[in-house]
Amino acid sequence: MGCLLLNVLAACMKSAPPSVIHHERQVYPMEYSAAHRLANELRQSEEYMTYHRLKDEVMADETQAALIREYKKLQIQLQMAAMSGQQPDSEDMQRFSGISALLFGKPEISQYLLAEMRLQQAMADIFKIITDAAGLDMQLPGM
Repeated sequence: MGCLLLNVLAACMKSAPPSVIHHERQVYPMEYSAAHRLANELRQSEEYMTYHRLKDEVMADETQAALIREYKKLQIQLQMAAMSGQQPDSEDMQRFSGISALLFGKPEISQYLLAEMRLQQAMADIFKIITDAAGLDMQLPGM
């Protein structure tokens, strides 16, 4: 997907860029068709299809789904604590570690979580390409 999406993105960036762009006192309407083409390309990618197939399989089991939701909740809490400079709660760290070991010990859940990470990375790469093209600095302070 990486190369295919990046090629589509590059082609889309060359086409007429919905909103309004102001450039030297002239107003140009922004065209969103490139973004829609990119979204369609994403939905046809192997990363997208693999992620959604695995997600449907794993989340069909309510116990697994509940564990994954708890894992993601704890993951965000721990990341937020780290980003704000706070010491993570040791009980949350232990729970996260235990749930992580349990989830990654099951091949189907491990495959799902890794597929999710691959799709998230592809989306992050695309976002960076777009923000770089727009000249936006999206770095978090201190990162």
